[in-house]
Amino acid sequence: KNAAITKHPPIPIHQDEDINNTAQPSQPIHANLTEEQALTLADEWYTQFLQTQPAQNNDILYICISSVNDYVKGLLDVLITEMKQHHNITIKLAKDIHPHKTSLVITPPTPPSSSSSQKRSGNRNDIGLSQFRTLKAMRASLVGIPIVTPDWISACLKEKRIITPAEQQQQQQQLNNSRCGFCIRSLPPKIDSLLRFKQDHSNRNTVALGPSARFGVARLAAIQNMKKKDGG
Repeated sequence: KNAAITKHPPIPIHQDEDINNTAQPSQPIHANLTEEQALTLADEWYTQFLQTQPAQNNDILYICISSVNDYVKGLLDVLITEMKQHHNITIKLAKDIHPHKTSLVITPPTPPSSSSSQKRSGNRNDIGLSQFRTLKAMRASLVGIPIVTPDWISACLKEKRIITPAEQQQQQQQLNNSRCGFCIRSLPPKIDSLLRFKQDHSNRNTVALGPSARFGVARLAAIQNMKKKDGG
């Protein structure tokens, strides 16, 4: 007779937990980075990324859009036509994120607000917070793909060329002392308190109160840059 086979119930898999755990590197190599260092390393990575990614795809700039309105889509169509006709730059829309193909993601920033909860979390425009926490944005941040606001389209049309986040950040710093420019630097967390911060008065650096989502996108890009410099 065959021995009785004991069946065990399948272990439940929580997709949200998997996504959140994947977003955290196994080794906290960014733990000692200040916010300014993270931004500098991120912009350096984005500049290199925008220079090399299209070259690997027959000089085509693949852009993915996430939660943008019809006006932004129309503006992007103008940019695609302008770059092709006058600058011989081909831009194509991608439906999803492809780590070795997508060059850029466009998504709206969080709108300005004066609510008390946002005041406790700090100036959300100053941390480059996106309006939505979309799957496309999360996937892009994990692999270091630049995420920008629709202002990037306007900036490219104004300059009549494809500009990098580092260039825009320099311009924004001169105009209004913004550290983010048109870049998305943070994604909205499920827990609002993860955006809070305190001031380290010993060295004037802004540090997080425990686990933080502040500049999470920038820190992930900085990690990509650090790994590349280390030969990873």
